[in-house]
This record gives sequence, structure tokens and C-alpha cells, in this order.
Amino acid sequence: MAQLLRRRGTMLIPWGGSNARGTISYVEASLELAEQIQAGDLPEPALAAIPLGTGGTAVGLQLGLRLAGLETRLLAVRVIDRFLGTRTIVARLANRAQREMRRFDPTLPIVRIAPCEVEHRQFGRGYGRITPAALDAAHQASTLERIELETTYTARALAAIACRSREGRLPPGPILFWNTFSSVHPPGYDPGGATVRHLLPRRWSHLFDDESMGEG
Repeated sequence: MAQLLRRRGTMLIPWGGSNARGTISYVEASLELAEQIQAGDLPEPALAAIPLGTGGTAVGLQLGLRLAGLETRLLAVRVIDRFLGTRTIVARLANRAQREMRRFDPTLPIVRIAPCEVEHRQFGRGYGRITPAALDAAHQASTLERIELETTYTARALAAIACRSREGRLPPGPILFWNTFSSVHPPGYDPGGATVRHLLPRRWSHLFDDESMGEG
């Protein structure tokens, strides 16, 4: 089916949009972090926490951290179904990403990366279903730090840090929460979803009602 669609000029978007080339942006992000550490702007983190969807962010960050020679561990907080967010999937994407980068620069060293640690406990009852822990993390971030988070991805990653802190399971040293939520709102952005409901076909509107998107 995929080959047939390509022959017809159709572009395929993988789950979550993650692919080998797309991860390179977060390789660059990790290298920028390394430059900030070298400049003395911040200490090297012992642990960095991010949400784990289809793995593009996690793979890019982990590759960049190793290429930069940093020892920072990566905690990937799963926000999608378990069969999609696995260490094996992340490792395979990492291998493809390295091959993609070496197409542009054959001198780039091959780095061995261990599978990142995956935190499963913040997933809750399903993708996009609000959990009390994520809701509390988003509220704390907003009121204490004036940081805007959303409850599907970023708030769950912060909730994982808070949970591990209460359990005494964080490593000694600085902890980095990597906020992947864009601070730039697209045109027509409506946090309540009213604009989205108005634009969607009526047969899809139930996907955005209070019951399907409510607390779980």
C-alpha cells in the first residue's frame, strides 16, 4: 500500500511525524545545550526529562548528548500507548537517524547509545486523557514559574520529575525539564478548543467534547 501511494505522488506522514531526518533538529538542540554548559550558563544536568511520543525528540536529544560528550541521562516519559513508545522503537530510530546524518557528513562518528529510560506511570487511561498529576504539574508550572504547559505531553514529563522527587528516585545533581511545548501560538489559537470545533466537520466534533477530553 505504501509503495502504491508513493507512485501516486502521495506523501506519507508516520505516526507522530517522527522520522530520521526530523530528529536532527533535536540533535542540534542538544549541541546548543552543550555550548551553554561550556560557556558556564548552566551546569551539566544529571538527568533530562522529556515526554515520549513516537521518539523523534528523545532520539535527537540522546544522539546530541552523546556526540557532545555529555553524561546526562535521559528520562523519556511515555504519553502514548505502550506498543508505540518503547525503547526498541527509539533505538531503531536512533540508528536510522545516524545513517541519515552521515549521508550529509560521512566523517560524523558513530556513537553507541544505550536505550533511554522510559517512565510508564504517567500515561493514565489513554492518550490525551487528563490525569490529576499532569493537571497539578501544569498548575504549579503556571502559578510558580509562569511556564505554560499542556496536559498531554509536557505536564506529564514534569509530573514524572515531581513523582520521582517525592520517592527519592532522582539522581544527585541538576535536573533538566525540557519543555517541548511551543511558546508561540499559531494563528487562531484557542486554548478552549472552540475554534477547532467550529472548523471541524460535524461528524468529528464529538472527539473534542468534555467526556472524551476530560479527566481520566
